[in-house]
Amino acid sequence: MKGLASLQMLFIYQCSSLAKLPEWLGELRSLQHLNVSRCPMMTSLPQSMEQLTSLVRLKIDGWGNLKQLPEVIQHLTSLQELELVRCSALTVLPEWIGCLSELRHLSIIDCSTLQSLPHSIKCLTALQGLFTDNCPDLAQRYNKGVGEDWHLMSHIPFVQILN
Repeated sequence: MKGLASLQMLFIYQCSSLAKLPEWLGELRSLQHLNVSRCPMMTSLPQSMEQLTSLVRLKIDGWGNLKQLPEVIQHLTSLQELELVRCSALTVLPEWIGCLSELRHLSIIDCSTLQSLPHSIKCLTALQGLFTDNCPDLAQRYNKGVGEDWHLMSHIPFVQILN
Protein backbone atom coordinates (compact mmCIF):
# COMPACT_ATOMS: atom_id res chain seq x y z
CA MET A 1 0.00 0.00 0.00
CA LYS A 2 3.00 2.32 0.30
CA GLY A 3 2.83 2.93 -3.45
CA LEU A 4 -0.75 4.14 -3.08
CA ALA A 5 -0.24 6.31 0.01
CA SER A 6 -0.81 9.55 -1.91
CA LEU A 7 -3.72 8.29 -4.04
CA GLN A 8 -6.44 10.95 -4.06
CA MET A 9 -9.06 9.51 -6.42
CA LEU A 10 -10.24 5.94 -6.85
CA PHE A 11 -12.83 4.86 -9.41
CA ILE A 12 -14.08 1.29 -9.37
CA TYR A 13 -16.34 0.72 -12.35
CA GLN A 14 -18.45 -2.15 -13.67
CA CYS A 15 -17.13 -4.99 -11.55
CA SER A 16 -20.16 -7.26 -11.75
CA SER A 17 -18.87 -9.89 -9.31
CA LEU A 18 -17.31 -7.51 -6.76
CA ALA A 19 -19.17 -8.02 -3.47
CA LYS A 20 -16.91 -6.10 -1.08
CA LEU A 21 -13.93 -3.79 -1.01
CA PRO A 22 -10.74 -4.78 0.82
CA GLU A 23 -10.06 -3.62 4.37
CA TRP A 24 -6.79 -2.01 3.27
CA LEU A 25 -8.88 0.70 1.63
CA GLY A 26 -8.77 2.46 5.00
CA GLU A 27 -5.01 2.84 4.62
CA LEU A 28 -5.46 5.23 1.69
CA ARG A 29 -5.38 8.25 4.00
CA SER A 30 -5.00 10.77 1.15
CA LEU A 31 -8.09 9.51 -0.67
CA GLN A 32 -10.48 12.38 -1.38
CA HIS A 33 -12.82 10.94 -4.02
CA LEU A 34 -14.23 7.41 -4.10
CA ASN A 35 -16.57 6.30 -6.87
CA VAL A 36 -17.86 2.72 -6.85
CA SER A 37 -20.17 2.39 -9.84
CA ARG A 38 -22.10 -0.40 -11.51
CA CYS A 39 -21.06 -3.06 -9.04
CA PRO A 40 -24.47 -4.69 -8.45
CA MET A 41 -23.26 -7.19 -5.84
CA MET A 42 -21.97 -4.48 -3.49
CA THR A 43 -23.97 -3.90 -0.30
CA SER A 44 -21.36 -2.66 2.17
CA LEU A 45 -18.15 -0.74 2.63
CA PRO A 46 -15.21 -1.85 4.78
CA GLN A 47 -15.20 -0.64 8.38
CA SER A 48 -11.64 0.60 7.85
CA MET A 49 -13.07 3.42 5.73
CA GLU A 50 -13.81 5.35 8.92
CA GLN A 51 -10.09 6.20 8.84
CA LEU A 52 -10.48 8.08 5.55
CA THR A 53 -10.47 11.53 7.11
CA SER A 54 -9.67 13.22 3.78
CA LEU A 55 -12.60 11.72 1.87
CA VAL A 56 -14.81 14.56 0.62
CA ARG A 57 -16.76 12.86 -2.19
CA LEU A 58 -18.44 9.45 -2.29
CA LYS A 59 -20.46 8.10 -5.19
CA ILE A 60 -22.39 4.84 -4.92
CA ASP A 61 -23.89 3.96 -8.29
CA GLY A 62 -25.67 0.84 -9.48
CA TRP A 63 -25.63 -1.14 -6.24
CA GLY A 64 -28.83 -2.98 -7.05
CA ASN A 65 -28.85 -5.04 -3.83
CA LEU A 66 -28.21 -2.14 -1.45
CA LYS A 67 -31.09 -1.98 1.03
CA GLN A 68 -29.53 0.44 3.52
CA LEU A 69 -26.56 2.77 3.48
CA PRO A 70 -23.39 1.27 4.95
CA GLU A 71 -23.06 2.51 8.53
CA VAL A 72 -19.38 3.35 8.11
CA ILE A 73 -20.45 6.40 6.07
CA GLN A 74 -21.58 8.12 9.27
CA HIS A 75 -17.93 8.24 10.39
CA LEU A 76 -16.74 10.08 7.28
CA THR A 77 -16.62 13.44 9.03
CA SER A 78 -15.05 15.32 6.08
CA LEU A 79 -17.61 14.12 3.54
CA GLN A 80 -18.96 17.05 1.52
CA GLU A 81 -20.66 15.30 -1.41
CA LEU A 82 -22.71 12.13 -1.38
CA GLU A 83 -24.21 10.79 -4.58
CA LEU A 84 -26.54 7.79 -4.64
CA VAL A 85 -27.47 6.58 -8.11
CA ARG A 86 -29.43 3.54 -9.32
CA CYS A 87 -29.72 1.92 -5.88
CA SER A 88 -33.01 0.24 -6.72
CA ALA A 89 -33.45 -1.65 -3.42
CA LEU A 90 -32.81 1.37 -1.18
CA THR A 91 -36.05 2.32 0.59
CA VAL A 92 -34.92 4.66 3.37
CA LEU A 93 -31.92 6.75 4.42
CA PRO A 94 -30.78 6.42 8.04
CA GLU A 95 -31.26 9.11 10.69
CA TRP A 96 -27.49 9.23 11.22
CA ILE A 97 -27.16 11.04 7.90
CA GLY A 98 -27.86 14.17 9.95
CA CYS A 99 -24.46 13.68 11.62
CA LEU A 100 -22.58 14.39 8.36
CA SER A 101 -21.96 17.96 9.45
CA GLU A 102 -19.74 18.87 6.47
CA LEU A 103 -22.14 17.54 3.81
CA ARG A 104 -22.73 20.26 1.23
CA HIS A 105 -24.32 18.36 -1.68
CA LEU A 106 -26.62 15.35 -1.68
CA SER A 107 -27.76 13.80 -4.96
CA ILE A 108 -30.21 10.92 -5.18
CA ILE A 109 -30.91 9.71 -8.72
CA ASP A 110 -32.91 6.72 -9.96
CA CYS A 111 -33.50 5.32 -6.48
CA SER A 112 -37.12 4.61 -7.35
CA THR A 113 -38.01 2.72 -4.15
CA LEU A 114 -36.66 5.37 -1.77
CA GLN A 115 -39.73 6.41 0.20
CA SER A 116 -38.50 9.27 2.35
CA LEU A 117 -35.58 11.22 3.72
CA PRO A 118 -34.83 11.14 7.45
CA HIS A 119 -36.04 13.99 9.65
CA SER A 120 -32.39 14.56 10.58
CA ILE A 121 -31.88 16.16 7.15
CA LYS A 122 -32.82 19.42 8.85
CA CYS A 123 -29.64 19.05 10.96
CA LEU A 124 -27.44 19.31 7.85
CA THR A 125 -26.75 23.01 8.24
CA ALA A 126 -23.86 22.99 5.74
CA LEU A 127 -26.05 21.44 3.03
CA GLN A 128 -26.17 23.81 0.06
CA GLY A 129 -27.77 21.57 -2.53
CA LEU A 130 -30.18 18.66 -2.69
CA PHE A 131 -30.95 17.07 -6.04
CA THR A 132 -33.27 14.15 -6.68
CA ASP A 133 -34.41 12.67 -9.96
CA ASN A 134 -36.63 9.69 -10.71
CA CYS A 135 -37.50 9.08 -7.06
CA PRO A 136 -41.32 9.31 -7.30
CA ASP A 137 -42.09 9.13 -3.58
CA LEU A 138 -39.58 11.88 -2.83
CA ALA A 139 -40.98 14.06 -5.60
CA GLN A 140 -44.43 13.91 -4.04
CA ARG A 141 -43.41 14.14 -0.40
CA TYR A 142 -40.94 17.03 -0.75
CA ASN A 143 -42.61 19.06 -3.50
CA LYS A 144 -41.63 22.68 -2.87
CA GLY A 145 -44.15 24.44 -0.71
CA VAL A 146 -46.87 21.77 -0.95
CA GLY A 147 -45.26 18.43 -0.08
CA GLU A 148 -46.07 17.08 3.38
CA ASP A 149 -42.39 17.17 4.44
CA TRP A 150 -41.15 20.19 2.48
CA HIS A 151 -40.49 21.97 5.79
CA LEU A 152 -37.61 19.56 6.48
CA MET A 153 -35.60 20.96 3.59
CA SER A 154 -36.76 24.54 3.36
CA HIS A 155 -33.41 25.61 4.90
CA ILE A 156 -31.42 24.24 1.94
CA PRO A 157 -30.51 27.03 -0.53
CA PHE A 158 -30.77 24.90 -3.69
CA VAL A 159 -33.34 22.11 -3.90
CA GLN A 160 -34.22 20.45 -7.19
CA ILE A 161 -36.64 17.56 -7.07
CA LEU A 162 -37.48 16.06 -10.44
CA ASN A 163 -39.90 13.22 -11.03
